[in-house]
Amino acid sequence: MKFGKQFETQQVPEWREAYLNYRQGKEIVKHMAKIKKQSQEESEPQLSRRISNFRRLVSGFQHAHSPRGARSPTSPEAREEEMILIEPKQTSDGMEFQTAFLGVGSPHNELERTFFRLLDEELAKLNKFYKSKEKELVTQAAALDSQMEALLSAKKSLNNLDAGNEESNASSHGHLSVVEEDGGSLRQIKIDIPAAKPADALAALFAELANKSITNLNSRRLKRAEEMLQNAFVEFYKGLYILRNFCSLNIIAFSKLLKKYNKVTQRNLGRKYMKAVEDSYIGQSEIIQKLMEKVEVLFTKHFTDSNRRDAMQVLRPEARKERHRISFFVGVFFGLSVALLVSLVLTIRVERLYVREYAMTYMDAVFPIFSMLTAVLLHFFLYGLNIYMWRRTRINHTFILGLNRKSELRFRDVFLLATGLSTLALSGLILHLQLTAGERCCQTYQEIIPLLVVAGMVVLLCMPFNILYRATRYFFLNALWHCLLTPFYKVIITDFLLADQLTSQVPALRDLEYVLCYFGGGFFKDRNSNACLKNPTFITFGFVMALLPYWCRFSQCLRRWYDEKDVMQLYNALKYFSAILAVAARLAYGYHKDPLLLGFTIAISATAAIVSTYWDLVYDWGLLERNSANPWLRDKLAIPYKSVYYFAIVSNILLRFAWLQSLIPISMPGINPKGLSLIVASLEVIRRGQWNYYRLENEHFNNVGKFRAVKSVPLPFVD
Repeated sequence: MKFGKQFETQQVPEWREAYLNYRQGKEIVKHMAKIKKQSQEESEPQLSRRISNFRRLVSGFQHAHSPRGARSPTSPEAREEEMILIEPKQTSDGMEFQTAFLGVGSPHNELERTFFRLLDEELAKLNKFYKSKEKELVTQAAALDSQMEALLSAKKSLNNLDAGNEESNASSHGHLSVVEEDGGSLRQIKIDIPAAKPADALAALFAELANKSITNLNSRRLKRAEEMLQNAFVEFYKGLYILRNFCSLNIIAFSKLLKKYNKVTQRNLGRKYMKAVEDSYIGQSEIIQKLMEKVEVLFTKHFTDSNRRDAMQVLRPEARKERHRISFFVGVFFGLSVALLVSLVLTIRVERLYVREYAMTYMDAVFPIFSMLTAVLLHFFLYGLNIYMWRRTRINHTFILGLNRKSELRFRDVFLLATGLSTLALSGLILHLQLTAGERCCQTYQEIIPLLVVAGMVVLLCMPFNILYRATRYFFLNALWHCLLTPFYKVIITDFLLADQLTSQVPALRDLEYVLCYFGGGFFKDRNSNACLKNPTFITFGFVMALLPYWCRFSQCLRRWYDEKDVMQLYNALKYFSAILAVAARLAYGYHKDPLLLGFTIAISATAAIVSTYWDLVYDWGLLERNSANPWLRDKLAIPYKSVYYFAIVSNILLRFAWLQSLIPISMPGINPKGLSLIVASLEVIRRGQWNYYRLENEHFNNVGKFRAVKSVPLPFVD
């Protein structure tokens, strides 16, 4: 792999603008080479004589004005190095360099001046950025130092150690600060632990409303505080590590670029400029390296019982290797899924199952089960496609979603789950059709097949064994639990993104309610779907299941407004409140065909759709900027084709109004109304998959604008 490609690949995506503009420098050098080649072809002998005469003239001038006793340079390298003059200049941002190119007689003199001017600007930019990030990390080091002292003091207090031993050990943990600090007594520090259980969350919320703090100390809270502090050290070390890599990668890029310049110009001026790079702040500062060493020592001593190997495995986790067998099984399951899908279509067409008497009963009673699975599996496939596109366009979704790099799902892993579960679902559907066709219908062992398919998927999700991505499954269940108990937990990005996904799975949630009623009530024995669909309790809970995702988002917005004091969250809450009214009105109209109710439903649904569409495009995607470099989009785009964004805008607007199908009777020849509802539900899932990509793209560019590459971890102790 060429260095230019390797340089771009190893960059921190959020810091891309802070790196050396290697591509522009390379283009200038290429242009030099092109001009030099053309010049050599035209008048190479005459040009050589002019350069030789100029060098003799410059040499004579330097000899005449040199101090008495000084020796004029005799080597070609020394004479070449005098063709550039690098002057250090002190500015408010630190030491900068200004390079003057003194060479003449070359066909690309102006390009060389431009080249060194670019290097000066890029070096100043690198030094400024590096110093700012270094300053941030030094500040964090002081905060972590204080947190470590508080943790050790809390441990000693809990263990009832004597005062003398307490004082002697309080300062023995080692300091992260890179400057000397005056000694002093430890301050009184309160502990602030995020709630891990609903009861703790409720107690913390009431205490916060009463302007009080939970100060009681016990072993459980102390252990949680230690875990938080450990995570903070891991993230801090990650920040140190990527900043050190930033420094070394840019210095290598300077070296590569100057070597290309030397090769084209046949001079050795790059060595002199490289010396200036190494003498600059980014080449001389050792603060980051010292902090890394101190963190390694401290982390080893206090968090891994002096086991350095375990400490380094936590601080520098090895990236999970790509396994070829995953790609193999994705191909196997995908082929099986396609074969089973073709078999399903042929079975229905050949045996003419769609015209038999039990076809309508089957669609009403059994089809909702597999319709639910279809929507969920489609969401799986789209999430895998999202991950693939995020990686292709270098959007750091792992950082944005707060995923663990050792256990995160890659797109092949998601496709493996999606194709494997699709194979299971299609096998169950075909087996059920074959066993229940005609007079063989409705034996108990036959009708329980769909239940076994659903139960198998639920078991795979919840099983405690460390197989099939347990860490990811537990991460999902934890986020789902936080969504259901939103008011009691602080909202993070994974929580509200998951709730957004659930708003697009409302038909699947209603089908889930039907599955629970259908099998829980024993109505599957005779396929009595009306026992559920016309039950008043079922209808009431249908409203609950349909409104639950929107209620979660509504309460999340209110909680974020309370925590962040951001008034935009109130407007977002109003948006979801209008969606709650729209969904409730559409469900009510489905049971009571009243003209007045129809008018209200259309009005509130249209209002909710317009507001939601505007919010999608402007706030979630960051588009529709009038003065943007890309008309009606935004200045920065991850995908180079603008038409993709325009298509996304138009399709999002159209699919936002898919709810009209539930109000306006639409019939398509050869398609059952249940099948049409599945098509509409699938379109909403596709819209959500498209929304996911652009939502994280916009979040990524917000992080890029703030150069935010490491997540901020809450600290357990506060003054």
